[in-house]
Amino acid sequence: MLDLVFEGGRVVDGTGRPWFRGDVGIAAGRIVRVAPRITDSARVRLGVDRMVVAPGFIDVHAHSDFALFHDPSIVYKMSQGITTEICGNCGVSAAPVRNGNLTRMQTDVCGNLEALPEWETFEQYLQAAGATPLGANAGWMIGYNTVREYVADVRPSLTAEESRRIMDLISDAMRSGALGMSAGLVYEPANYATTDDLVAVCEIVAGWKGIYATHTRGLRETLVDGVNEAIEIGRKSGVPVEVSHLTPQYGGWDLIQPALDAIDKARAAGVDMAFDLHLDSVGGTSALATLPPWIKEGGVEAMVSRFQGRDARAKAVTAIQEFIGPGTSGFLRHARWDLLRVANSPLLPGLVGKSFQEIASTAGTSPWDAYLDAVIANRGTMRLIGLYTLSEDIRRVLAHPLSIVATDADPTMSIPRNWSTIPKLLGRYVREEGVLSLEDAVQKITSRPATRFGLHDRGMLAEGFWADVVVFDPETISPTMTDEGVLAGESYPDPRSPGIRYVAVNGTLAIEDGEPTGALAGTALLKPVLAES
Repeated sequence: MLDLVFEGGRVVDGTGRPWFRGDVGIAAGRIVRVAPRITDSARVRLGVDRMVVAPGFIDVHAHSDFALFHDPSIVYKMSQGITTEICGNCGVSAAPVRNGNLTRMQTDVCGNLEALPEWETFEQYLQAAGATPLGANAGWMIGYNTVREYVADVRPSLTAEESRRIMDLISDAMRSGALGMSAGLVYEPANYATTDDLVAVCEIVAGWKGIYATHTRGLRETLVDGVNEAIEIGRKSGVPVEVSHLTPQYGGWDLIQPALDAIDKARAAGVDMAFDLHLDSVGGTSALATLPPWIKEGGVEAMVSRFQGRDARAKAVTAIQEFIGPGTSGFLRHARWDLLRVANSPLLPGLVGKSFQEIASTAGTSPWDAYLDAVIANRGTMRLIGLYTLSEDIRRVLAHPLSIVATDADPTMSIPRNWSTIPKLLGRYVREEGVLSLEDAVQKITSRPATRFGLHDRGMLAEGFWADVVVFDPETISPTMTDEGVLAGESYPDPRSPGIRYVAVNGTLAIEDGEPTGALAGTALLKPVLAES
């Protein structure tokens, strides 16, 4: 007897083939039949004749490394049909950790824990995560930034022994089941890494048949340079390279086509290159991430002292403008105070939603002084948001045959991609604009990411595959939380998007009739040990 049959849906199986009308039968957590009609007896049969039945969606750029411990149901992902997450991106993983103390990047990117970590090594983290009931399946990469800071703190150079220690820890993580390694090359301390440093560690990852995911050295003025470095690392090390969130930010809006051309040329020459993108035209980072490393040396009090006096501020302003930092750094470099807004301001909540042009005008001061004053007042905890990416660039990257759609969701912020990435893909870019066919769009969030990250029994509706299944209404699925609404300061008491009717994780319904069931049927996805470096 089957456990569950979805009957009469438009089956989009994840391969890119045209949809067909049919049934999907599930037993013991796996798909046992996909056919025009399944007549076997079943405990539950669900008629979904107006719906699309697809494989569970796979998010290859997630930051739920810590959040999964205090929010294992991850409703904000599940309500989009996401049944699998790949965490440990942008160079930041939840391990290693020394004495339970998180680094600033671990806190900023992955969110706070309610209690200090009880693990130190990456293997111990995987054991803790694997013992935790999970709403979605999860796999992990080891973060180069985290390992380097664990070994050598935040400083430009490494000793030979430190370099060996970093490579040993990355090899240990791969042996423990990491899917690959990520790096965030605009963040400390990986911004100090040379190309040769990265080639050396990627040779280790390649030896374990893993993947290298890179937040390159810039998504603005240095976009093409960063992509070319990623190509060089892939060519020299032999590792497959995934360029993370290839969506040009303010200052690099005219560079996406040269970047895509470079990737196509590298592929033609035999370098295994691909990329993913999120679909938000808005984005944010912490204010601390926009500051050059030397300004932050010694902690918050030392940083505050460096902003005292006109000469000191002038020096800091020059350094910030020259710094090749993440996202919102571009607004500072180009003085786009009208586009840069406050997303979170714990100690000055009245600033939230305002642009620095407004803040400066109200205070009767310069925008730079308004910015530095806000950083100081919030003791560095302020978070920023702004118009990152042009919609036409998103469409161009999305239409490219190598692209994968991912969320880059940030558990520490309320931004559209957290809730609306998949609804925006299937509602706006498929149904309304026709940028992609339904089959192509589904493939970019199912079989293509599964193949890319070595998840060989997920991502398709096929016999023997794990029964991660999404059923959605193609006519109603659409984003609730929008870029325009967030920038306008709108609130979203229930940001879940309509259209997702059923979600099964390993054969268990996690969403039923559009509502979470509370089921925690996910599992830890550890890479089999296939080779040693």
